[in-house]
Amino acid sequence: MIFSHITTTPGEVTSITEVREYIHSPLALYGLLDKDNSLLLESAEIDSKDSVKSLILVDCALKIICTGRTVTVTAQSNNGQQLLPYLQTKLNNCRAQLNGQTLNIEYQGTDNNIDEASKLIADNAFSALRSCINNISSTTKNPFSLFLGGVFAYDMVANFEQLSEVPDGENSCPDYVFYLAETLVVIDHQAKTTELIGNVFNGPDVHANCFEVGKKLERLNALCDQADSFSAELSTGSSEVTVDISDHDYCQQVNTLKKHIVDGDIFQVVPSRTFSLACANPLHAYSQLKKQNPSPYLFYMRDSEFALFGASPESALKFCPQTQQVEVYPIAGTRARGKFANGQINPDLDSRIELELRNDQKERAEHLM
Repeated sequence: MIFSHITTTPGEVTSITEVREYIHSPLALYGLLDKDNSLLLESAEIDSKDSVKSLILVDCALKIICTGRTVTVTAQSNNGQQLLPYLQTKLNNCRAQLNGQTLNIEYQGTDNNIDEASKLIADNAFSALRSCINNISSTTKNPFSLFLGGVFAYDMVANFEQLSEVPDGENSCPDYVFYLAETLVVIDHQAKTTELIGNVFNGPDVHANCFEVGKKLERLNALCDQADSFSAELSTGSSEVTVDISDHDYCQQVNTLKKHIVDGDIFQVVPSRTFSLACANPLHAYSQLKKQNPSPYLFYMRDSEFALFGASPESALKFCPQTQQVEVYPIAGTRARGKFANGQINPDLDSRIELELRNDQKERAEHLM
């Protein structure tokens, strides 16, 4: 164990990194872990479908949950417990109370008289996440020393916009759920490397916590040796599909919306309804989705209250810290570039595809939306 960077100074994190033999099946390892409050993130090349990187958040030090203007930060280990008093001192314009392993935070409502940019940076429910990112510094400069992974719900926008009241739905997911990583597995499939990372948050009990994180990495390393290939019981459960809106009612909604388009009230709309099917084994379902649709954006999140997984060829926003470059990768309203067989751009074909897009009313509506 290396103690050279370990101090009792609060607000610092020290990473322990172990390089081990390449793991070709992160899904197998994730299945062996069988842990709540964990996260699997993966990516694949769009064209070749080859795996690029996989990241597993194994243990979290803190679990951060937002519901409306209330945020709860709960320590998941003694390591995370050391952060709570420090984070409490970094919060502004809110009521914060520390009760044992939980920091309860209540934010004020957003001032609707300020401009949109000011709303985003004002103290609000996002500030709990910002407090972790902005006030904890790494002594080892590992890019994964401070890793927050989680999910935002669409309803989070109600913290910033005045929206019409709607009935509560069956989905009771909080506005966001995030985990501050304590142990991670980072796999680079192109370089064929695997790193195990343990993050120790400095404070009064830092040496005991450093030892405990080291033991977790030892157990994790032993588990990695067992991760061969993924297999899951093929229990499918009930195959009955339920829908919340009947065909008749849905058709009526479509006809009503078409009239609104003709009247000029709207120019594009996506009417939706929910189809539900029992999912006996979410991880197996994710494995099949990954097999059928390897994508740049693959995720599986197992919370103590729910499982969430998906795959998408689109990236809403991609940021590279090394180059400070922000990238969007939309699919809707776009077409593949016109190329020769050797992969170079064919200007003539490219121009014809562009003209087709410019003359397509639906594609133009996508861009307007």
